[in-house]
Amino acid sequence: IKKVGTTTITATASENEDYAEAAASYDLTVDKKEISYTATVKDKTYNGNVTAEVENVSFTGLLETETLTKDTDYTVSATFVDSNVGTNKNVNVTLTLKETTKTANYKLTGTSYVATASITGKEIQDTDVTLETATYTYDGTAKEPSVTVKVDGNTLTKGTDYEVVYTNNVNAGTATAKITAKEGSNYTMDGEVTKDFTINPMTITPTIADI
Repeated sequence: IKKVGTTTITATASENEDYAEAAASYDLTVDKKEISYTATVKDKTYNGNVTAEVENVSFTGLLETETLTKDTDYTVSATFVDSNVGTNKNVNVTLTLKETTKTANYKLTGTSYVATASITGKEIQDTDVTLETATYTYDGTAKEPSVTVKVDGNTLTKGTDYEVVYTNNVNAGTATAKITAKEGSNYTMDGEVTKDFTINPMTITPTIADI
């Protein structure tokens, strides 16, 4: 008897000179075999959500000749505990057996498993950064054009996601806004992004006083 379930076994004895004919029966139950699993999850780049991708599932307790196939015999999903950048973050994995010929003989000891994986920072590119104003006229004050950083359609927050430093931004000439990723944020940058803007000389009109 190989399959899970209850089978009735009946034994009979024929009549002979010593015994009368007799029969006896009993039920034999084969329970489902318990199995457990572990899972590995892929690292990912920050994207603002907690979705995670299961890379591999390993079962313990299956018969050596049997395997279970994802989406055919089971479904599995995973979510990070939060969406922020971090190393070896906990990932909650949930696995459910589907009703198939193979899984009919097994039961999970638990559907949940905690894996670990990392979320790395999303890189800010030069093309993600724009200045609100590119040209000014000298008036003796420091010019600090507003900076917009938009990554994958999401507008980042100055002071939280990135920082800006302005140089040569008082006198006429070429001024610079230097943008760097904020340390400890969910974003990274290969060095810095610089955006130049122009401060034009003030135009003055001389007047000649009457003599």
